[in-house]
Amino acid sequence: MRHLETATVDDALDLLHALMATKLLVKAERMGNDAKLKALPQLRKAAKKVAAAVDVLMTTPPATDTGELVSVVDAWSAIEQVVQREQLAEALATIASVVPDIEGTTMRNGGPSWSPATARCVALSASWSRSSTSAPSKPAPPSFRP
Repeated sequence: MRHLETATVDDALDLLHALMATKLLVKAERMGNDAKLKALPQLRKAAKKVAAAVDVLMTTPPATDTGELVSVVDAWSAIEQVVQREQLAEALATIASVVPDIEGTTMRNGGPSWSPATARCVALSASWSRSSTSAPSKPAPPSFRP
């Protein structure tokens, strides 16, 4: 009698395992894929903004015709002709929340390099550069000092 009870419980557990694998886990995976697909348009827009900014940065010569090095302020001015810093900060935050890092976790969950904190630094730098005309009235944030 005890053997039949054990066999019945074992069969019920096998059935539960099969149901979980086929019904519940597939549904959860499908829902995760749907969420990824919904994020693609936002990711595409964000990537275009970041790509435009990087393109300006890559095509900006390191020095002027007279041999003077291009300053960070001049580089940001060139970038802001294409995309505003606030928009770039939002784009970075969007990418950080969607794109997995090398270890496979999303960057917002402990990503090493660009996080919402990085986006705040970009936005802070934007407000700092707008408040200064030729010479800064306050020191630049540490991450933007040469």
